[in-house]
Amino acid sequence: MNKMKLAIVGAMDSEITYLKEEMAKYGKVKEKTISGFVFYLGKLFNKDIVLVKSGVGRVMASVLFTILVENFKKIDKIINVGIAGGLGDLHIGDIVVGEKSVYGDVDLAVFDKYVYGQMSSCPPYFEADKDIVVKIKNNKLDCLCGTICTNDSFTTDYNAAKSLVDNHFSDLNVLAFDMESTAFAQCAYYFNKSFIAIRAISDVIGDTEQAKKYKDCFMEASIASNKFLLKLIEVL
Repeated sequence: MNKMKLAIVGAMDSEITYLKEEMAKYGKVKEKTISGFVFYLGKLFNKDIVLVKSGVGRVMASVLFTILVENFKKIDKIINVGIAGGLGDLHIGDIVVGEKSVYGDVDLAVFDKYVYGQMSSCPPYFEADKDIVVKIKNNKLDCLCGTICTNDSFTTDYNAAKSLVDNHFSDLNVLAFDMESTAFAQCAYYFNKSFIAIRAISDVIGDTEQAKKYKDCFMEASIASNKFLLKLIEVL
């Protein structure tokens, strides 16, 4: 029986450091550099792992995803892990699993066949790998499942975020805002790859006190996302 092979992508070093250290406990971690991206090859539990940092933002997410799938042909599932801003009654360290991903700043609605947030030649939103979502729910892993909204800016204005959701995504249970998840999801849709985004809340949008503490909390949240992912990998 072939072992499952997972690709794990974080945007920043802080979002993959803990996982890289965990991989070292399972044996030698090899490095392979392709087009400036450093891929870490090793194991977690009984799974083969390809771990990599993409860089921040949608363009870097898309470039990395393309290089990943072109150079590692036998990846079974691709998982984006890291941090995000939470919307609503969330707390630092809470885990959000993106059952759906949507763009918050794409507007082609002037053309009747599109709704706000829908990219050309794509569905209104992108759905995550259903098998992974089922595993998460069946194993009662501690998280919230909902929608992640991706923009090309760091979201801090609660009124703007709430208005965006109320006006365009009121039926999607938007829980978090980030800068990469939907770009990864669009690439997965294009390449027909299994994908899911897992984010830990590093700040709550509109909470000025928490915003001041962001630099202190992003590492805590990054580690929380990595620890959740380890629990998930164990049961996949």
